[in-house]
Amino acid sequence: MTRQKLLLTLAVGLALATSVVMASQFAARLNWGGGGETPTAQATTSAIATSGDSETRKQSQTAEINASVSANQGTELPAMLQAFDRILGLNEEQKEHVSYENEKAFERINNTRQRTEVDDAWKANEIDRLKKFRDKRALVVLTPEQLDKWERLVQGKEAINSLKKLNEKAPNYLSGKTKYYPESEYGEFQSAEQIQKLKTEFETTINASGFKADEIEQLHSIIYNFN
Repeated sequence: MTRQKLLLTLAVGLALATSVVMASQFAARLNWGGGGETPTAQATTSAIATSGDSETRKQSQTAEINASVSANQGTELPAMLQAFDRILGLNEEQKEHVSYENEKAFERINNTRQRTEVDDAWKANEIDRLKKFRDKRALVVLTPEQLDKWERLVQGKEAINSLKKLNEKAPNYLSGKTKYYPESEYGEFQSAEQIQKLKTEFETTINASGFKADEIEQLHSIIYNFN
């Protein structure tokens, strides 16, 4: 095989490989979020049984949702991207990717809310799945350092939730109203020292995120605001 034919063969092979990759990426974008779980007969039957709205009213509600989402996207999507950027320090290419994933999540979640053949419980589960899918897709372009920042923020949010629960339930134990803390995910509390140790662990985890507790709460609320 001559050098010219070899180069031509390599060029054709590279073009075909590039086309396959681009086609795969395009298909993935068209099917963003996948199909999700198929609604059960109970979910669809429940929706039908509880639906007494006329078609006109349904159309009106759909129009209101679309108008609301359209207006919110103009304000919430930029805020969402800014929150991601504040946490992770995104470059321009990463911002474009995260912005795209946020937009697709908005679209799919809006479509899910408009479905009339399924009940609210199924919608809630599907919306939660789509949020997690957005997170997974948004994180694929991050560096190891950025992934570590994200994980520390997630852990900080979990620690905040656990600390709130601890502060709510522990006083009854400390005052002697209850002999132990039955809702504890750590088992029965044996002493006030154990409670203080848990508080310290939660606070240490929150501080390790690099943000204050109220900042974590605010960033989390913005990132998951798909109303």
